[in-house]
Amino acid sequence: MDDLYITDMDGTLLNSNGQLSAPSYNYLKLLLSKSFPFTIASGRSPLSVCSIFKNLNFVIPMILLNGAIIYDFQNNKAVTSTPIPHTSRQLLDDLRQSFNLPEFQILSSASGNVISLFSSPEHWEPFWKHYRIPFQNNDPAPPSSLIYTIFMDHHPEQLEYIYNTLQKTDLFSLDFYKDTYLPETWFLEIYDKHASKGQALKTLKELYNFENITCFGNGENDLSLFSESTWCCAVDNAKSSLKDHASQIIPDCDHNGVAEYLFQVYLTENLWKTLQSSPSIVQLTSTLMAYFSLKPVNSTFLPDFLKTHTCHTPHKNLIYILADGLGSNILTKHLPKNSFFNTHFKTNLVSVFPPTTVSAATALETGLYPSQSGYLGWSIYWPYLKQNIAVFTNLTDDGIPASHENIAKQYLYHPDWINELNNSNINTIEIDISYPFTDDLIAQSVEKICKFTNSPGEHILYLYLNEPDHTLHKKGTQSPDVTSLLIDIEKMMLQLSKMCADTLFIFTADHGFIDVDPLCLEDYPELMNMLQVPPSLEPRAMNLFIKPEYLEKFCSLFHKITKNTYHLYSKQEVLKNALFGPPPVHPLLEEMLGDYLAVAQTPLTLFPNRSYLDSMVATHGGLTTDELLVPLIIFESEC
Repeated sequence: MDDLYITDMDGTLLNSNGQLSAPSYNYLKLLLSKSFPFTIASGRSPLSVCSIFKNLNFVIPMILLNGAIIYDFQNNKAVTSTPIPHTSRQLLDDLRQSFNLPEFQILSSASGNVISLFSSPEHWEPFWKHYRIPFQNNDPAPPSSLIYTIFMDHHPEQLEYIYNTLQKTDLFSLDFYKDTYLPETWFLEIYDKHASKGQALKTLKELYNFENITCFGNGENDLSLFSESTWCCAVDNAKSSLKDHASQIIPDCDHNGVAEYLFQVYLTENLWKTLQSSPSIVQLTSTLMAYFSLKPVNSTFLPDFLKTHTCHTPHKNLIYILADGLGSNILTKHLPKNSFFNTHFKTNLVSVFPPTTVSAATALETGLYPSQSGYLGWSIYWPYLKQNIAVFTNLTDDGIPASHENIAKQYLYHPDWINELNNSNINTIEIDISYPFTDDLIAQSVEKICKFTNSPGEHILYLYLNEPDHTLHKKGTQSPDVTSLLIDIEKMMLQLSKMCADTLFIFTADHGFIDVDPLCLEDYPELMNMLQVPPSLEPRAMNLFIKPEYLEKFCSLFHKITKNTYHLYSKQEVLKNALFGPPPVHPLLEEMLGDYLAVAQTPLTLFPNRSYLDSMVATHGGLTTDELLVPLIIFESEC
């Protein structure tokens, strides 16, 4: 699916002084240098636009003169235009001469050259200065087509008469107004009746195969642009008549609303690509496997990584700790900089996609990406059963056991590298500590761990804590209960460091958390009816199978309901971008994937049913840094 972002200028992209602010300019310069699919739809002329954007690299042609021309900015050429017929042009000439009005014309030659003509140039000097238009007059003009003309006067009466006269002919599109920037100046813009921003956008879509259009506007002349777009954003200063048709209201033109929106889209869409080049939880486990002479499937950290963060001498014991849900953002929110965890923090690691326990804890336990293990999320679509089954509970969407055997254990890959080492001279054990974290439970666990590590021989212990995940889901990321819980976990780790001799502790998490802005799929029966089966994986990473007859309608309705906050990836895009990870992929991966994968990019979360929604204050699974970044904490024995 080819995306396009297109914006009006005055009162939308430009501030109330008709200028492109420095922050907006810097955003656009970065985005256009990265080939971001962005262009302009404005009533302005090529001359005006060129002076404003002269140092920016617009590749996609612009819609200018309210749709009368599609303009190639780089080559100063008209790609297409909607000329005013010759008979209509003669009527305009007669009216202008009758009232002796200053006129500015835009014409296009047969070769596509854009030509500007001014009558009474002295009257236009304030116009040129304010709009930063270099004076050009190509008179006498070569044979060319008139595509736009504008009459100017310092009193409205004559222009109003011409406006009413032309309106009766039904030959023109007209815009009669008092100028926003020039005092006591009135303009009448005239172009062919078939020209509009919407019609030009329709042509642009056909020429360049754009499908998913996000547009921005502030006035009634943007209504036709809205009619041809998938998602429509009105700036907060827009007219109410346009806001009534908007999918979303964004900050006003004096607060860089459009440019900041575009920049956030770019960050979100490129976040995963950027993070994939960063140290990951899969690399951490792969590094440990290589350290113990096992052969990981995936790449490791640099060979000296562990030495860099430890005392450079081997340890008799390794304790590998996974605290479920303890993302870097949670650590920062709830513990002071001088806390034990923060003073032993080494770096951020990137989780896998989706950042959720089924996928990410499996990655830490196996050194495999979800694409390789098949552990794609909480519930997985099984192609041979044609239904979703929850990985851990082995239940269908209706709460019925899928089979006597756990299907995930039968068909997915979960090689346990720690158990593999148990066959060597290294003693291994895996311990789970689950909610509620009582004092007795912690004391018993510490005693068991110390007894194991202080016995003769080398030891590796994998310690899984189901907190703070459990509490975060119920209470949210701001809850003081989370703070108390982290302090207890920190005390436990400090206690172990003082009681387990000659031990290296590697402490990390599987994913982070985000507080949700919830929606319920059950509230949208039209959307539910378009699905072949309920969504699988996660509410913030929804695997969607669409009924064939709704494939064309689904995207626009989904974007409308979710306020354009989910990114819809086609199956082909998921596989091409390796969202679930690199090869070698699980043999069922492609069949497990639906027509679309809907990935959350903001707190807004679409839950499949009411009971699921009611149980979640915060969750995870989307593509935000809060969900993807986890801490790597390394410390050693103090005894």
